[in-house]
Amino acid sequence: MANCDLKNVENVWETLAKNDPLWAILSVPEKKENRWDVDEFFRTGIADIDHVMDIVLARGRPLARRNALDFGCGVGRLSQPLANYFEHVVGVDISTTMLELARRFNRCGSRVEYLHNNDDHLAMFPSASMDFVYSNLVLQHMPPKHALNYINEFFRITRPGGCIVFQLPSHIAEEYLPSDYTETPLPEQACRAEITLAEAAPTVLPQAGKTTIQVRVKNISAQDWGQRKVRQLNLGNHWLKTDGTIFINDDGRSRLPGKLQAGASAVLPLTVQAPVEPGEYWLEVDIVQEGVRWFKNAGSRTLSVPVSVMRPAQPPLSSTRPGTNALPQFMMEGVPKDQVLRVISDAGASVLLIEEHISEWYSYKYYIAR
Repeated sequence: MANCDLKNVENVWETLAKNDPLWAILSVPEKKENRWDVDEFFRTGIADIDHVMDIVLARGRPLARRNALDFGCGVGRLSQPLANYFEHVVGVDISTTMLELARRFNRCGSRVEYLHNNDDHLAMFPSASMDFVYSNLVLQHMPPKHALNYINEFFRITRPGGCIVFQLPSHIAEEYLPSDYTETPLPEQACRAEITLAEAAPTVLPQAGKTTIQVRVKNISAQDWGQRKVRQLNLGNHWLKTDGTIFINDDGRSRLPGKLQAGASAVLPLTVQAPVEPGEYWLEVDIVQEGVRWFKNAGSRTLSVPVSVMRPAQPPLSSTRPGTNALPQFMMEGVPKDQVLRVISDAGASVLLIEEHISEWYSYKYYIAR
């Protein structure tokens, strides 16, 4: 796989799978640090699939029940219940460790199989080969361009008469935005920031070690910055090699305030995770308007901190696997509902139902007839 965006996604989910896989899939706060009971965890999948299938079957879809795809299957929480409705189920995931766990948990024999995919397509499946495609709490954890590409692949691999169900956030809820928010991208001349450390940051980190730095951001443009529903303004970071080339393209994120007036400053925490490969790096901190541009690309100066990534000293003899306090953060992205509906219409499909869920984000589950 050549795409560095998906490689970053793969690395994050591999780390999560090796440390706290069930919580990474269903992030209930009290279940963090491997507190999920396995049977309880899998029962949630049965309830979820029963609910979804009640809806689609009541609407006469899918017409056949031969093959189903669980996209972003994780450890198989939804794949196995799908086998109650379909002859054969394929679970696909970007993490090989998640798939190893899925095979270990599998109680459906050869009726459920698990495949690794870290490409930005689903070419492993022939066109019109699936009767049902399902994806839940997956597409939101990747850049929107890849989410939309996979959705188009869902249409390609689903037979006429089949059904596609996927969940995807659309935008941040209004209560998390200023009253005069706008969706207009910031013009280049407004993308000017002075970024400094608000307090000293560590210059030595262990492999894959996490730390939270305090960053002061000053708006040195002549225009106020206002937060957006979809194209948010975030503080973020990259890891660069000593020659300035990008080693890790995206790492942490911290959302800017709802409004930051021209000349005003704000101090934001930014949690970053060091590369797993020891060596000398630059931690580069910048502001990004998601889906539009990094301020650096408009001529703004970044904050660069030299960091040495070291192998840890001799680990204690009693040490076990890393604790979840070192887990990376998975990204949270949205695609506007209107844009998703256009993709559905362009594919010649029709909407059976849209379920809405509102938290910090407006999120929708789309039920689609192929």
